[in-house]
Amino acid sequence: MAPSLRGMLVIAAVAAVTIPLTAVGAVATPSQTAPGARAGVYEAHWLRSMVQADIFEIAAARLALARSQNATLRQAAESLVADHTTALQQKRALARSLRVLLPERTAAVQTMLLNQLNRTTDVAQFDQLFARVQIAAHQEAILMSAEAARAGIDGRLRTYAKTTVPVLKQHLQSFRALAQELGLPEGGKAPSTT
Repeated sequence: MAPSLRGMLVIAAVAAVTIPLTAVGAVATPSQTAPGARAGVYEAHWLRSMVQADIFEIAAARLALARSQNATLRQAAESLVADHTTALQQKRALARSLRVLLPERTAAVQTMLLNQLNRTTDVAQFDQLFARVQIAAHQEAILMSAEAARAGIDGRLRTYAKTTVPVLKQHLQSFRALAQELGLPEGGKAPSTT
């Protein structure tokens, strides 16, 4: 049986909180950065996490464009591709200036979600799963970016993170509206198990 979306999101949240930054490669080693690197652990972790999120969003949106017939979803997916491609380029430039080596792939949980989306053959179920995944992903990205804007040490990172929050909130609002259109309860939130 495939893991549920809720189960995967819980695993991702627990892992994000409990796995030390060094275990996920957030601390740059001398071989990962140029001499005199200026990025701190926090900045490197945020950049790597958000780049993986951008890669995930682009891949998921392209899959949605190939699979969905829903005009609202397709329009939102087109916005995701455009906005997250731009954001990815900007984060790569920021990472170069901070001398942070970035991943080229999604995180494991994101890969699992992409696989689950890819395995979902019923179009209506695909649309619902896509909307739920996008809501969860954007909620997490908003929290991470707002925190980076508030607590980041590097001024460039704080400024950049602050500019991303309104775009992420716009995406979240679009997917909540889509979830309502698709008839998902509570704007696409996973149903409570209690």
